Amino acid sequence: MAMVTANDIPPLAYPDGWPKPPSTLEIIGRWIPVLGWMVSAALASRRLRPGSVAILEQLQRRAEIPGGVWPDAHKADVAKRIIQCCTDACCWDHPRFAPRDPFEIIIQWQTGDLCELEAIMNIEDAFSLKMDDNTVQILLRMTLLEVVDYVIDHSSGAAI
Repeated sequence: MAMVTANDIPPLAYPDGWPKPPSTLEIIGRWIPVLGWMVSAALASRRLRPGSVAILEQLQRRAEIPGGVWPDAHKADVAKRIIQCCTDACCWDHPRFAPRDPFEIIIQWQTGDLCELEAIMNIEDAFSLKMDDNTVQILLRMTLLEVVDYVIDHSSGAAI
């Protein structure tokens, strides 16, 4: 049996054309206290749901990610801890994340429920890091492997 490499696992991806822009009603609802906020939140949830469903389906179809897809055991361990931080915050049922997966998907950046903030705080706590908004924006454009490398490079030795 051939060994699976990171390149053999296609990265997770949102569907083409996702997310659709918010409707006029959703935008207006954001400015109307209480009832408008509830309507806007319901519309946003319905608009964003296809992206979440697509990611969940991709994860369910994936086999367990073998440890050998990581460059070394240390990076595999750091990745496992980062994935756990994100799973705790975002409640992933099948956290089968691979090195080339976009970090923004792992922390559910575009789902609208703010779990990404908890995921970032969990990572900061787990690795004794402090990340400002600029750093988070940079991380969002990275793959999981690149985030692992960032964490290793910027954490205190005791945290890793």
